[in-house]
Amino acid sequence: TEEKMHIAFDELKPNFPNFTGCFLDDFFANKDLNKPYEQLVSIADRVHEHDLRLSVVLYADDDGFKEENRPSCQICDEVSLWFWRQKNIVKLFDDVKRCRDYVGDGKDILLGLYMREFADKGAPMSAAMMERQLDFARRLLDDRTVSGLIFHPTFVAGLDLEAVKLSKAWIKSNADDLWGCK
Repeated sequence: TEEKMHIAFDELKPNFPNFTGCFLDDFFANKDLNKPYEQLVSIADRVHEHDLRLSVVLYADDDGFKEENRPSCQICDEVSLWFWRQKNIVKLFDDVKRCRDYVGDGKDILLGLYMREFADKGAPMSAAMMERQLDFARRLLDDRTVSGLIFHPTFVAGLDLEAVKLSKAWIKSNADDLWGCK
């Protein structure tokens, strides 16, 4: 309920100063989570009352750019875009550009990077596909199509996998880059 949301925000913000917003994960992909437009407006208002950002997750693999979802996306402050299947990473650059067209120039896009395949029983991301994903990420940050990255924080990040090693090395080698501050 909205009252519980206020209580949660009031309890979280003082204890977690880095708490900056809320994500609607699977909002469009899961019919049980999808709320009517008016209710989403109310949720966004509550989130904004606490000086927080409201974000929504889109999936390029599920054609997350449906016209009926556009008004709800516009209420959110940013979107995060994810690719479930590593075979679709080859079109990541084009799909992120499609997402930019879908949400407009004024909205932040956070690119989600998996280190494992979600559609194939959790198989590890191949090193070649992880390298391609990271190359696309760098280019999209450089041209400011995306404003940030999210490396999926599952247990996978603690495993001895090539995709994890590549991700950690990439993060370390780019730690001083301030793409959005240039």
